[in-house]
Amino acid sequence: MSASTGLGSKAFGMVIGGAQVRSAQRLFDVLNPFDGKVFAQAPEGGREELDAAVKAAREALPAWAARSWEDRQQALRQCAGVLIKNKDSLAQLLTLEQGKGLPQAMAEVKGSYAWLDLAARSPCPNSVLREDDKVRIEKHYRPIGVVGAIVAWNFPLLLIHFKIAQALLAGCTVILKPSEHTPLCALEVARLYNEVL
Repeated sequence: MSASTGLGSKAFGMVIGGAQVRSAQRLFDVLNPFDGKVFAQAPEGGREELDAAVKAAREALPAWAARSWEDRQQALRQCAGVLIKNKDSLAQLLTLEQGKGLPQAMAEVKGSYAWLDLAARSPCPNSVLREDDKVRIEKHYRPIGVVGAIVAWNFPLLLIHFKIAQALLAGCTVILKPSEHTPLCALEVARLYNEVL
């Protein structure tokens, strides 16, 4: 990696079960679409990493699902705070790996923040359907389990947040698979959110 990218010798790794995992045996080059040059490397997850991620997500599900709606809203607010605190470095990284201009990349970071903020303000959908002297009927939403989120290359940060915000708020755990063309923002977001989740 070139120091001129601003990344220095930053190593990107997957987050599985709350731990950074660097798959040393399988790395692939990430190209800057502007000049076609390699500017970073990303881990290539295989069956072993996928199995580990599914196992970790299943194990984390009961505790995450047991948290209250309000606790999960607060967790999304914390993620939004981390995102906006790192907006400059994320916008630069997005520009390098995806090729959009820095103003458009910053707009995508801010749009991702807005989506997290909107999700964090969503009211709990549980409701009382009927209540009288004889009966009380309530409707409750329950987490469905582990969510697999596959993200395309064209708006990687926004698409990540479109998928993970509601899943996390609903009490589900998430396995995120970014595009091989734009993996770094996903890896960096996972690393940053791992600090608060």
